[in-house]
Amino acid sequence: MKKITFTLLFICLILLTSCSLVKREEIGMQAFAYTKLKYIVIPSSVTKIDSSAFMEVVSDFVIYTNFNSRPSTWGEALTSNIKVYYEGEWEYNENGNPTEK
Repeated sequence: MKKITFTLLFICLILLTSCSLVKREEIGMQAFAYTKLKYIVIPSSVTKIDSSAFMEVVSDFVIYTNFNSRPSTWGEALTSNIKVYYEGEWEYNENGNPTEK
């Protein structure tokens, strides 16, 4: 069941430009690789991110998270070409989209 759910989620994400994760603890191998997502909101419940999770994302891809800083368990997933906004650096705008403060 988990594999089917993940596959459906992955197929849906390819078509989206944004994503919010709810109650997920881990972002697995190539979970968002090669997608056209513009941004993702990662809650503090995500304690581990595989190093290939965001491989080959679009050049202006942004991560918004509720963490104060990058957790050590996030591996090397957040390369220098991915902009990350931590808690206090971003907020939701009037349309419900995350934006830099």
